[in-house]
Amino acid sequence: ILATWDDHDFGTNDGDRNFIGKQAALDLFQALYQGPSLNSAWTKSEFGTANSFEAFNQRFFFMDNRFYRQPNKDQISPETYGHWGEGQHKWLVSQLGQSETPAWVINGNQHFNGANKNFIESLEQNHPAEFALFANELKNQKAPVVFGSGDIHLSEIMKVPASTVGFETYEFSSSSMHSYAGTGWENPMRVDGAYTIEFNFMQFESVATQGGLKIDINCWGLPKAPYFSKSFFVKR
Repeated sequence: ILATWDDHDFGTNDGDRNFIGKQAALDLFQALYQGPSLNSAWTKSEFGTANSFEAFNQRFFFMDNRFYRQPNKDQISPETYGHWGEGQHKWLVSQLGQSETPAWVINGNQHFNGANKNFIESLEQNHPAEFALFANELKNQKAPVVFGSGDIHLSEIMKVPASTVGFETYEFSSSSMHSYAGTGWENPMRVDGAYTIEFNFMQFESVATQGGLKIDINCWGLPKAPYFSKSFFVKR
C-alpha cells in the first residue's frame, strides 16, 4: 500500500503546521504505512509523509501537504514554500530532474485551482507563491508529469494547458469513497464528462510508452457501469 495523507488523516480539518498533534500523527502514519526503504523501488523521504516509488518505467511522488503548511487563512504574505515546505519542495524538484522517466505527483488537496472556489483547498489558491515557483520549475524539466489528488468529495479530471507548466497535462482528483456526497460546481478546466459526485473511486491503467504516459481511467461506484471512462496520452 502506497500512501500519503490529507487533513482528516493528519488530524484536524484544513490542518497545517500549527496542529499540536502533528508529530504523533506522523508517528502513527509511518507505523501503519512506512517501513524501511526498498532499494531501487520505494524510498521514504526526510519530509513528513513524503515518499517515492519507481516501477513500470514510471515514478510516483507522494507529497505531504500538511506537516509544513502555512495556514490558509490570515496570511500576511504567501510564503515561498508555504505548501510543502522548502526541503520537501526542493526534494521533489531535484528528484524530477534526475531522469526523463514519466512521473506522477500525488498530493492530498488539489494542485490547480480550476474551479476558483475559495472553499476548495489547492496549492495554487492557498499558496500561490509556491505554485508559481513550481509551475515555472516544471517548464525546465524533461520528464512528463501528471498530477493526482483527492479531498473535494467528488471525482473529476482537469486539463492543464501548456501555458501553465510548459506542456499539456492533467490532474486526476479521486474522492470520495465514503464520507458524503453533496452538490457539485462548475470547473472550466474539467474534461467534458469526467465528473461524478457519487461515492466512487478511480482506477488507472498507466503505461510508459513513446516517451510519455498512456493513461486509461475508469471511475467506479455502485452501478455496474463506470461513471466515466477516459483515455489520455501525456508527453513533453
